Amino acid sequence: MPLRLCRRSGSDNWYIRGTVRGIAIFESTGTDSKKAAEEIRARREAEVLDISVHGKKAAGTFMQASVLYLEAGGSPRFVGTYDELTGKWDGLIGHFGNSKLSAIGQIELDAAARVLYPNASAETRNRQVYTPFIAIWKKAETRGLCEVRRWERPRMDAKPRDRWATLKEVEKMAAAAAPHIARLVVFLAFTGARMSEALSLDWSDVDETAGWVVFRDTKRKNEDRGVPLHPSALAALSAIQGRAGKVFRTQKGRPYHETHKLAGGQAKTGWAAMCRRAGVSGLTPHSMRHTFSTWLTAAGVSERIRDELMGHASTDTGRRYAHVPRDELVAAVQRLKPIATKFVQPPTNEGNRQDAAR
Repeated sequence: MPLRLCRRSGSDNWYIRGTVRGIAIFESTGTDSKKAAEEIRARREAEVLDISVHGKKAAGTFMQASVLYLEAGGSPRFVGTYDELTGKWDGLIGHFGNSKLSAIGQIELDAAARVLYPNASAETRNRQVYTPFIAIWKKAETRGLCEVRRWERPRMDAKPRDRWATLKEVEKMAAAAAPHIARLVVFLAFTGARMSEALSLDWSDVDETAGWVVFRDTKRKNEDRGVPLHPSALAALSAIQGRAGKVFRTQKGRPYHETHKLAGGQAKTGWAAMCRRAGVSGLTPHSMRHTFSTWLTAAGVSERIRDELMGHASTDTGRRYAHVPRDELVAAVQRLKPIATKFVQPPTNEGNRQDAAR
């Protein structure tokens, strides 16, 4: 029987089920969008027919490999997401689509990196294109969809990027920034959050009373990570109006667009202006993450605790109880010196402009 879409108990994703030329199929599409799932189903049916005639390795496609990767728990962060309004995919899936794996080589991979991130550094292209692509390819290899290959990555800068900010520099940056950027830079410096984690943060994951924040689906195997809120981070949060929806918003009070998950940085212009006015150079949003790590080390925090706060390592307790404040983590963050910046508190009689802008 032809392939059809169906649902499986306990999963929001659509599944493909059926038989084509004697080949039985029952697999997830990796998406809960019926429109996207239908597109995958149609392509999958054509693929199975092609495989039955020419064999797996000749007929395997990038879309098929991507679905296998996502179904195995791979992160969709750079692989691609489906836009219901435009009916298009972004990321790697948007670029390669249903291309045959046998037709993709080093030249095509290098071209994809240039097209998707034309002005990015070698490090960014490696992280956002080469790493997820190779992970997808390896998953396809295990299923016999493609040949085993060795892929070359872009040459990285020989000098490591170890720039971090002093407390005085963070104070200067916050003083020179627009209010919405000032709050963000202080929060990043005192939590070690990635820019994407901060811009995705929802108020439901912030406990100001307990002084705790939870970052969801982080880069470490999509694990949640709980981090204590230093008094300086709490001060930055207290200066934000509204307690619903996204925490950090644009100057107009709107949530940052979801493309930050793929490219990171709608605050790029404001960040550059802040650094220029503050007279600091070489400090990026990611530098704030390195700053947090450096400050913890200088304060005598153990490597084990520091790595857990940064998300470089996790424990069974950390994974299971990311939402529960832990004394040893709180004590570590409390060792950091507070920032001298004073944030202007929002008027208590004003309405929630953020929710009105949603």
